[in-house]
Amino acid sequence: AQQLCAGLGAAHDRGILHRDLKPANIMIDGRGQVRITDFGLAKLADDGAKGEIAGTPAYMAPEQLIRGEATIQSDLYSLGLILYELFTGEAVHNTGSIPELIRAHEESSLVQPSNLVDEMDPAVNRIVLHCLEKEPHERPKSAHAVSAALPGGDPLAAALAAGETPSPELVAAAGETGTLSLRTGIVCLASVLLGLIILVLLVPFTPPGRLTGLDPSALDPVRLKFDVQDEILKPLGRYSLETPPDHAIHGLQLRIQSDESHRMEFWYRQRTHGYLTPAISEITKGPRSFVVSMSNPLPFNAGMVSVRCGLDGQLIELLAIPVDETSSLVQKPFDRESTLNHLFKQAELSFSDFEKLDEPYHQPLNWRPPLYSDEVVVYHSKSDDLLTRVIVAFDNNQLVYFHAAPLFDGRFSDRQFASPSVSSGSPSGDGGGKYRQLLNGIVLLASIFLALKNVRLGRADRKGALRFVIWLGSLQMLTWLFARDHVASLQQEWSLLSVFLREPWLSYIFRHWLYYMALEPYIRRYWPDVLIAWSRAVDGRLRDPLLGQGLLTGCLMGVIVCILCNCVYVATILSGHSAPLSPVLDPGSPLRLTATMLTALNRCTSWGIWYLMVLFLVRLVVRSPRLAIVGFMFVYMGVTLLDGSPMVRVLLLGFYSGGVALVITRFGLIAGMTFIFTQQLMEIFLITPNFTTWYGRGTPVALGSIMVVACYGFYTSTLADRSPSSAVRP
Repeated sequence: AQQLCAGLGAAHDRGILHRDLKPANIMIDGRGQVRITDFGLAKLADDGAKGEIAGTPAYMAPEQLIRGEATIQSDLYSLGLILYELFTGEAVHNTGSIPELIRAHEESSLVQPSNLVDEMDPAVNRIVLHCLEKEPHERPKSAHAVSAALPGGDPLAAALAAGETPSPELVAAAGETGTLSLRTGIVCLASVLLGLIILVLLVPFTPPGRLTGLDPSALDPVRLKFDVQDEILKPLGRYSLETPPDHAIHGLQLRIQSDESHRMEFWYRQRTHGYLTPAISEITKGPRSFVVSMSNPLPFNAGMVSVRCGLDGQLIELLAIPVDETSSLVQKPFDRESTLNHLFKQAELSFSDFEKLDEPYHQPLNWRPPLYSDEVVVYHSKSDDLLTRVIVAFDNNQLVYFHAAPLFDGRFSDRQFASPSVSSGSPSGDGGGKYRQLLNGIVLLASIFLALKNVRLGRADRKGALRFVIWLGSLQMLTWLFARDHVASLQQEWSLLSVFLREPWLSYIFRHWLYYMALEPYIRRYWPDVLIAWSRAVDGRLRDPLLGQGLLTGCLMGVIVCILCNCVYVATILSGHSAPLSPVLDPGSPLRLTATMLTALNRCTSWGIWYLMVLFLVRLVVRSPRLAIVGFMFVYMGVTLLDGSPMVRVLLLGFYSGGVALVITRFGLIAGMTFIFTQQLMEIFLITPNFTTWYGRGTPVALGSIMVVACYGFYTSTLADRSPSSAVRP
């Protein structure tokens, strides 16, 4: 029976329907091996054979005999008839008359095999009856599933022992059911809930609660916007209620300063004619890639104005591109001294405390403004107690640039924009960037070679790769739709959509398709256990208990690792062994809940596949799953060390990479993706127990999403398999 299922499954894997499976077409060769013969009536499954009644009536499925519908499930019905006869010694149908056979299918009840043979294994009785269900959709999904359900059936192990690459269907049919006991499921679900409560209680000791120094009750972005327009731009002639700009937008950003401290800033941007449309060069960063920010698009178009200030309204930097001659907003000549007095006052400085430096162009290049100007003035404080320099630039007697910030180490590292000559130097952490580029280049070239080889040998899972990239592409498209600042211009929207589809989106999708086609067959061959739940999910079995087990386990492990990382971080800070880290903060994310959730889903899918592939390559080298976890940790910790990151960040990355490697190795890819999803929600959203803050509404969304995934995993792994609809009918 096992060999018969393997042969029929091999034909189905290649899209071939036998359509005439019966005992007369099953032979035993000289070595005692089963051979399926007589494919004279075979059809390709994609071609279909509806309306064509062909085969031996006594061994045909009801839909094949009555309507001529031939499918994989009709072959499985014939397989069930053969297995019934094989285990009982009696045929189900003893007549060859077609009308009598049709009447038997419609009216007669099937005698269970266990009633004919004493002490028959219940598993045999159950799977034979499952194959002989009258409705095709109620029969097994594949011949591999039939083989796996037979006593002692492990077709996956047989295929691996034979040195073959098992098909995705065979992998999906292998392994345990994944059903958890109700007690175990309740303990795991309660542990997830308890872990989330602990994480909320740790918020005051971790970013952003401990480090940002932000008073949420005092923050009013709308008031800051009006203050910038009225108090800064209107005196310069760059804002007017009578002729407002076509597009104005504001937001918050976290700035890392040269002394390794950080602060929250408010920014405002406007354009007199036209819209502020971001340039999309890298789409894996999520919402930040699709929205207008302080640095995207670059503020070098006519009529653009960009302003940075503190949360108290203190002016830090202003960049104002002159308007063109056709603009209705005409800039009037202004009194330079009164204007500088006004800007210094907005920067909370006194103009009388500063003096002008002679010949500023003889000073370091990083004093120069980031745009063209015909006059540059650098002001230096008269007193040594005030370590501040101010850069002011004019073009045609119009102010185009102003920057004021404390002078920490002789450089203007606090500037948002810098001239090309300043930014051409080698940045810190360049070793990590070159390492990543080299690694990505090697992986890409190797993927091209391996993908072509797998396609040529017929080992590639084309259906799985297609569904994978459709999922990723859809997530990216939806993220672009919900994250971008849309404008009331169909022409402009179409232009932006065309650029998005033509360049980053297409390359992103192709790259991940290539990775999947290249390495997935090898993982399926040498490490199929981690792909069992994934293969079932790709096959559409979303209520599979093993899938639910992976979701629940991934949530639990993700929360546990989050707690461990926060505890280690707090311990190192309180013990004085490390300086506080600057939090990875995207202030716009809590205000774009849908886009941020889509980003987390995209990252858990793409990063999960990428982590699995790197982990698999490490395992090929060290030849041990446990050593592969250690090697995987060293790979990712090494990248952080090359970036010059603090040791506490390296340590936290070690916990994270070790956690995701352990989950993938022990519980499979689906669990690993859920682990990443949990980590991303806790990182992107700013968790706070105070839901009334400007970022507070993201907390219930993040915590609720984790609990929804955990509850769904609990249901499918414990309760769904016990529901009447999922039980096999006798």
